[in-house]
Amino acid sequence: ILFVIFLLLLIFTRFYNLAGTARFTQDESSDLARMNEYYRNKQISLVGPISNDRSKVFSSLGYYMVMPFAVAFDFTPVSPVYGMAFLGTLTAIFMLLLVRSINKEKTILAGILITIWFPLVLVSRWAWNPHFVIFWASLALLLYQYRTKIGSWAYPFIGLFLGFMFHHHYVAILTTAPFLLFISIPLLKKKQFKPVILLAM
Repeated sequence: ILFVIFLLLLIFTRFYNLAGTARFTQDESSDLARMNEYYRNKQISLVGPISNDRSKVFSSLGYYMVMPFAVAFDFTPVSPVYGMAFLGTLTAIFMLLLVRSINKEKTILAGILITIWFPLVLVSRWAWNPHFVIFWASLALLLYQYRTKIGSWAYPFIGLFLGFMFHHHYVAILTTAPFLLFISIPLLKKKQFKPVILLAM
């Protein structure tokens, strides 16, 4: 019952009045135009958002993550935001499961904070490339928590998801690299080389 309430509140806080509050400026409009172009031309490209000073080109991974929603809503300005809200809802569920795997007693408190914490709600309602980072980070950490049940094959997926963070924005390396070291060093000390190799793959 508590999880159903949590899910309903998540849906409300992530989807309510998106059409009236979604940000749609130069970045969002150029992203939507490029997504439309890729879809119409059936084009697969690594080129995603380009910085305003034209000096940096980011991955198109985020485009393909929200493109089903853009297609479903006929590439209207709010269509990618529906995709972001859906991913934001999944992110919140991943975070709740992550907290529950660490400390079950904090699950209810975490659920409340995850539901109403403004920065987390904001990134779930704004289709901007850096905001995809938290989705992959939450999924990678959740997988790391359940690695003993999954087995050593959890490691290549952890590495893959952390790599996806870097695809969305290069600053993710500041968190990705230390965490990879945090995972790898204890394994190397125990001479468990296979998980490290799988992680690096």
